[in-house]
Amino acid sequence: MTAECGETVAEMRALVERESEALRRGAFAELAALGARKAALIEALPPTLDLADLHGLRAACEANGRLLEAALGGIAAARARIAAIRQAGTRLDTYDRVGRVQRVSFAARTVERRA
Repeated sequence: MTAECGETVAEMRALVERESEALRRGAFAELAALGARKAALIEALPPTLDLADLHGLRAACEANGRLLEAALGGIAAARARIAAIRQAGTRLDTYDRVGRVQRVSFAARTVERRA
């Protein structure tokens, strides 16, 4: 492996580690720039890259993929919870004797004013 190839691999490892840290911190805005730099480094990697280096990079990228999937799942769960909280004041779901959902909607409350 040439010195230039070694530097590229080292830079790629550092970049994947920075991506992992950004995912763990929830700094999703940083991911676009890191992804662009990672794409450029992938293009710079030689086709004769050492197999051990390639496997190490692949494992690190797969770990980041799992972190990203977990983050997306957490965001989806948070959105669902926020939606449920918002609906709590407008409706109530209950069940009847046979297990069917019964939805009770609350009318918008207005203040009645008398002259």
